[in-house]
Amino acid sequence: MQVFEIPQTIDESEEIVRVLLSPIHINKTAEIKPYAFQPPANSEDISVNRLFYTTLDICKKQGLIMQNDRNLFWGLGIASVKNIKQVGFDIAYSPIQNHPKYADNLSHSDIKIGYIKQEGEPLPIDITLKIKELIRLTQLEKDPNPTLEVWNH
Repeated sequence: MQVFEIPQTIDESEEIVRVLLSPIHINKTAEIKPYAFQPPANSEDISVNRLFYTTLDICKKQGLIMQNDRNLFWGLGIASVKNIKQVGFDIAYSPIQNHPKYADNLSHSDIKIGYIKQEGEPLPIDITLKIKELIRLTQLEKDPNPTLEVWNH
């Protein structure tokens, strides 16, 4: 097996993958909700993966682990780093290792929205508009077989 070093610097030509669950991230007309690109409370980070250093199968397995009784794995949102930066967000490499719930994820990164979301408070309108623009620039990939363990597209 070939082992390679993942660069810390994320190139603008790279694509980023966001795991999407329904209905929390997807509305009834199969569109991404702005909530899909909101960080959790007390954070500015939106968890994503660098597609060049992972596979759709691995992203799907993460989604299947993340799903629960209310929110099921639906598919993936794919955006370019160039578009993420174009809307005014940044991205940082943040590999996950030795996490108690998830397997090591060396492709993990975070979109940084530049604002720490406060619990129970809406995001400022300028951040919300940037999220909506990022959604417009994101390619939506619905998994045709969301219960299978592998991406079958």
